[in-house]
Amino acid sequence: MIQPVAQESHSGCFIACVAMLIGGTYEDGFKLVHPRKDMYRMYEHGFMSMSVEKTAHRVLRKLGIKTHTGKYRKLKTYVDRVKKNAILIVRWKFDPTRCHCILFDAKEKRFIDPSGGYVIGSDYELKSLERQLECPIVIDKIPNRLKVQRDIHRDASLDREERRDNTLRQDSYNTDEQVALLQATLWRMAAERNTSPS
Repeated sequence: MIQPVAQESHSGCFIACVAMLIGGTYEDGFKLVHPRKDMYRMYEHGFMSMSVEKTAHRVLRKLGIKTHTGKYRKLKTYVDRVKKNAILIVRWKFDPTRCHCILFDAKEKRFIDPSGGYVIGSDYELKSLERQLECPIVIDKIPNRLKVQRDIHRDASLDREERRDNTLRQDSYNTDEQVALLQATLWRMAAERNTSPS
C-alpha cells in the first residue's frame, strides 16, 4: 500500500508523488529528482515549465520509471478501470502558469494529495481537480524499490564522503600553507638575527 507523503515545499508536489511511488520519504524523492542539490537551499523544488507533461515523462524516465500519458480524463474511470498508479497533473484555472500533482493509488483505488499528504475524500474536491486535469502520467513500471532506495542512500553517503574528503583536503592545504608561512617567517627572523649588528 502506498503511504501518503506530504510535500515540503510549495512546489514539491511532483517530488512527493515520486517519493510515494518508490515507498520513500520526501527527502528520498528530492534526492532522486534533484541529485547533488541541497533541498534546504533550493527555493523551487518543482519545475517551471509550460510543458509539464514532457518534463514529468523526461524526469521519470531518467529515473528508470516507464510511463505513458493516460487517455482517461474522469477520475471515476481511474477507480473503475485503471490498474496502474498514475501522477495526475492539474493546471490551476486561477493561475494557468502553475500546476499541481496528485497521485492515484491503483491498489487502494484512492487519490492522494501531497499538499497535505492526505487521501482526498471529498467528492467536491475530486470534481474540482477533475475539471482542471491537464494530463495523467500512468506509471507502467518502477525499478526495484530497494534498488532505487539503495541508490539514493549510496549517493547520499558518497556526497557525505566527498564533502568530508574536500574538507580534509582543504584542512591539509590550510595546514601546509600555515607550516610554509611559519617556516618562511622563522627563516626570515633567523636571517635578520644573523645579519643584524650585535
